[in-house]
Order: sequence, then C-alpha cells, then structure tokens
Amino acid sequence: RLLAEHDVGSVIVVDGDGRLAGIVTDRDIAQRGFARGLDPGAAVSTIMSHDVVGVPEHAGWEAAANQIAAWVHRRLPVVDDDGVVRGVITLDDLLLHCKGFLDHMTTAVRSEVRAGRQGIGKPRTPRDRRRPCSPA
Repeated sequence: RLLAEHDVGSVIVVDGDGRLAGIVTDRDIAQRGFARGLDPGAAVSTIMSHDVVGVPEHAGWEAAANQIAAWVHRRLPVVDDDGVVRGVITLDDLLLHCKGFLDHMTTAVRSEVRAGRQGIGKPRTPRDRRRPCSPA
C-alpha cells in the first residue's frame, strides 16, 4: 500500500531506533508475496530483503555507484555513522548525476579545444599511440 500511495518502487524497513533492517520492493511483493500465495496482511519481514547494505552519508557518489553495482539493486539506503537511515539513493539518481558530470566535462574539453590548448584535440602521432598508462 505504501508503494502505491507514494508512487515508489521500494520501502526501506527500519528497526525501532531507525537503523536499517531491510527493504521491500515491488518485485519482492510480486515474487515472495503474491506468487507464493502469502496473505496480503502477512508481516513485511516475511518478504523483505534482509541482507541490505547501506552507503555512509559521507561517501562520494562513486562509492554509491560501486555499491549499487555490487549489490545488484536499483536502490541504496544512505545511513549515518550509527546506521540510522537518512535517505535513499537510486540508480536513476546516480545516472542523472553522471550525466551532469559528463555534460560539464564535455563543455570543459570543448572550451579547451576552442582555445587551442596543447594536446587537446590534436591528432595523435605514432609516438603518442603508446598505452595510456605506460611510462613515458
């Protein structure tokens, strides 16, 4: 019911102290609830994912992206140092952030090219074709 009321795909489950206990997604409801014939009034703990990890609120977006990729979920709870849930970051949030970052970098590179900066936008010579990480 909460998913529909708030038009979201997941609900973070917390304990009495606000610490991360699990997550219930629309997929959990479909696969672990309805498909198994569970009563709609069954406890959330019977269908939620318990092995949920959170990302610290002070972590950078790259750490959050790596965590989402490793966990193979679209949503990642954000927790403080005490494990209290402070929010959720989604795969969509990260993609929008990355798009903004890439747009910014594209603008910077184009400016460098227009300004005629050395090395940027110049055709490569055979000497420049060594591996990017190889020593000079």
